[in-house]
Amino acid sequence: MKINSYVHNSHLNCNASKYIFIFILNIFINKCYNIELYKVKYHLANVTLKIKGIGDEKILSNQFNSNYYPSKVYINEVIQNEVKYIYNFNKTDNYIELFWNNNNINCANMFKDCSDIYEINFPNFNTSEVKTMSYMFCLCTKLTSLNLTNFDKILTLQMLKIYLIYLIVVN
Repeated sequence: MKINSYVHNSHLNCNASKYIFIFILNIFINKCYNIELYKVKYHLANVTLKIKGIGDEKILSNQFNSNYYPSKVYINEVIQNEVKYIYNFNKTDNYIELFWNNNNINCANMFKDCSDIYEINFPNFNTSEVKTMSYMFCLCTKLTSLNLTNFDKILTLQMLKIYLIYLIVVN
C-alpha cells in the first residue's frame, strides 16, 4: 500500500509540475513575444519609417527596383502578408519597419516621391556594398528627420550631396 500511495503522490506531483512548467513557459513566450521577439531575426538590414496619412500611402517608391524590396514589412508592429510599395492606412500616424535578408546594393529611387514619410532611420543598414543612391529621397517633401549615423562614411558624403541637391531642388 505504501508503494502505491508513493507512486500515486509522485504522479500527481509530476503532473502538477508539468502544468506549472507549461504555464510558466506560456507566460515566458507571451512576454518575449510582447518584447518583440519576432523581430529578433537574421536580417542584415532594416529601416524604420514614420508616415502621416490615412488611405493609400507609399512606403517605397514605385520606381524602386522590386528586386531589392525588403523581405519583411511590419506596419504598426503587425507583419504584412505581402511586400509591396503602397499600403492602405487607417491611422494618422504609422510606424513601418522594413527588413532585408541581404545587403541592398541598389538604393536608387528607394523613397522617391514618398511624400508622407516624415521620419527615416537606418538603425542597421550596411551601405558598404551599395552601388547607387541616386534620387533616394527625391520629392520626400514632408521628411523632417533623417538618421544616417550607421551609414558608411564615404557613402554618407555621397548621400549628403544627394540630400543637398534634394533640398535645393525642392525648396
